[in-house]
Amino acid sequence: MFPCSRTSRDVDLFFTMAAHSLARESDLHVFVELGGNALGYSLNLETTVPSSRVLVRIGVAYYFSFRKHTAWIFPVTMGVRLRSRSPYIEIGGGILGIYEPGYGHFHSWGTLIFGLRWQSSRHPFVFRVVLTPLIMWTGTVFNDGGNFIPVPWAGVSFGIRF
Repeated sequence: MFPCSRTSRDVDLFFTMAAHSLARESDLHVFVELGGNALGYSLNLETTVPSSRVLVRIGVAYYFSFRKHTAWIFPVTMGVRLRSRSPYIEIGGGILGIYEPGYGHFHSWGTLIFGLRWQSSRHPFVFRVVLTPLIMWTGTVFNDGGNFIPVPWAGVSFGIRF
């Protein structure tokens, strides 16, 4: 026999409290971004790392043209919220994975994030205004004369927190 017997009610209470604690510490955001890291628009899922101000995000966007040129763009970013109250200052960076199925190739660009984020602990809505300069590169940058090309860009995000 175990020295301390637990009832199923105690176990249920423990897991319920743990789930509520994790939900409070780790926010989950779903938002649509116009402009921003994925160029035109994107649907994004973002979470706050528990007990920190670090934000981790993954998004997806699909682009097509009438000439049958399509592209999937996947922004993957990490940032940090500065300040302890809204509007937060948000800085970070990441990679845009770009897949063009018509050409069968995948490439990536860098991206930075500098912005303001409005988010209340009492309301589920999230609003962001960000500068998201893109860093494209041509050729093989490190050995045969490729170039970094910075492109100024900006975006607006609307979303909800769970």
